[in-house]
Amino acid sequence: MSKEFTRNHIVPVAYLKRFAKKCNGKRIVGVRYDDGEIINLFEENIERVGFIKNYYDSPEREDIKYWEHFFADEFDVLCGNELETIVSVINLSNRDSIVLNDRFKDVLSRIIMCQLFRIPDSVNHIYSIFPDIAHKVKKELLSFLPEIIATKYKKIIEDTDLSEEQLKEIYLNYVFSDDVFKKYLSILKNNIWVVYYNVDSLAFPFVTSDNPVLVEGFGKKEIGLFNNGLAKPETCIFFSLTPSIAVAVYSKDGIVSIESDKLNGRKKLLHDIKFVTSKNVRIIAQSYKHSFLPLSIFYLVKEENKND
Repeated sequence: MSKEFTRNHIVPVAYLKRFAKKCNGKRIVGVRYDDGEIINLFEENIERVGFIKNYYDSPEREDIKYWEHFFADEFDVLCGNELETIVSVINLSNRDSIVLNDRFKDVLSRIIMCQLFRIPDSVNHIYSIFPDIAHKVKKELLSFLPEIIATKYKKIIEDTDLSEEQLKEIYLNYVFSDDVFKKYLSILKNNIWVVYYNVDSLAFPFVTSDNPVLVEGFGKKEIGLFNNGLAKPETCIFFSLTPSIAVAVYSKDGIVSIESDKLNGRKKLLHDIKFVTSKNVRIIAQSYKHSFLPLSIFYLVKEENKND
């Protein structure tokens, strides 16, 4: 069983299949690989991309693959039949019809929030802020202890550090605890959801990556959850479901709130190539290493790169 989960996928394979083409029994997608030093373009089976070896391992648990099993059973499964139903309803519905009910919003919220929390960007953020947090916690702990004990154990407490595996375990336990996760789900579900149907998807499809959820703030250049927050009025969350379908979640206290009745849960036909391109560029830019392009557009990109 453990061998099956050696490749710890940071984006669900079941999600990626909607951007891939079936070839000889395999799902093939165009891949843009960027590790900060080199950029490569190649075709690959979706099973073999978007993962980090043993990334979610928990050495101190009896089940070392606990988190990979947890993601597979609780969230990745939603990208199968549940997401297929949502996509089918959107495809078969008329323009401006309500296509997202409460159940669909709940499913999408779970997929989006899990994706935001599980990616390396989020885990690395905890690594980066932990020294400051640890200093405050240690100082607070020493202030609570009787002076004689605080004096005796001060150096031991100050010199205590946690490994990256321990920090990751603490972080994942916290964000996926019932109370915390439900709080974030409630924020997302109760905002304004817009479904964009890209009518030019054959020539200008939505793309995705191993960091597929785009969190932006109106008027801000910075992207990402920790730069923009989830509950701020200016925050917008964008997530591609297929090359032709994407959802955007806007704050109910933001600038689109006055149009809530005309937008919330409704399908909007999109003819704006500039809008699609801007989202694609940012999703590719924030990728961990892999961006995924439908083969139709991948061949064009590859040819352009060859000619440059």
